[in-house]
Amino acid sequence: LDLPCFLNFATLYSAKRMYRVTCISCCCWAAGFPSACASLLRDTDDSLVCDDSLIQVAVTKAPTFAVLLTTWNSPDREAMYVARLQWWLKETDLPIFVVDSFGRGFSSNLSTIRSFKQLKFDQNSFISPYSNDLKTPGELLSMKRAWTTFKNDWSKFDYVVKVTGKYVLPELQSEMAKVNKGNSFIVENFSDHPGHGYLRWANTEFLGFNAAHMGDLLLKLAENEGGVLEDKLGQILRTHEYSSYQLSSMMLPSKYWTKRGIGDILTAVLQTSAV
Repeated sequence: LDLPCFLNFATLYSAKRMYRVTCISCCCWAAGFPSACASLLRDTDDSLVCDDSLIQVAVTKAPTFAVLLTTWNSPDREAMYVARLQWWLKETDLPIFVVDSFGRGFSSNLSTIRSFKQLKFDQNSFISPYSNDLKTPGELLSMKRAWTTFKNDWSKFDYVVKVTGKYVLPELQSEMAKVNKGNSFIVENFSDHPGHGYLRWANTEFLGFNAAHMGDLLLKLAENEGGVLEDKLGQILRTHEYSSYQLSSMMLPSKYWTKRGIGDILTAVLQTSAV
């Protein structure tokens, strides 16, 4: 029995590689693609092709990306950050990079889980601790210094996704598999300041950059006249000069919930629970 193809998009896993599959035409004899047809496919460098021509699919490999964890590893925060870093190292196989702007860094013993790269520097040597606004200059400085240090490593990836070090994102890899290559920014789908208007306040618990252009994008953010980072990013996105992709909201495991500076707790990126 020949059945018309009912599948428009799917994600297929093969030898630990993730693909996004667009079905062009098929006459699958079983409606249960991919399980019924998976045995019919052979893996090529750039596509999957049905051996007996029962199905034709165009396949785009999911973009590659590295994760940059930004931290302020003061003694009172160390246990929190270490628990999150251990999660990223144990529960994912993503390339992990860490920047610590407090200047202490993390124990090399964590590398026994698997290798990761870290950068530590003292933010107070660059920004006065008595400044009225430390958060945005500190965030931008951390990302700029990470870019300068790791840009050769990152040149092999499509994207670099900055994640604030207090969060773990189990759904990040599956969400990133939906993204096309070539976007300038990967951003959150929701804002905790919806009253500001669409994209006028773009949250940055995570923020993805086109790896090839990250240095230029960071410079654009720094030079923008907006106030805090979320405002600067929103202003840039609203110009529509830079392509972007919004990831769906991602749940945060309750074990890793922690208060933000304003006192609430994120239960998802982005969803808040006032405490």
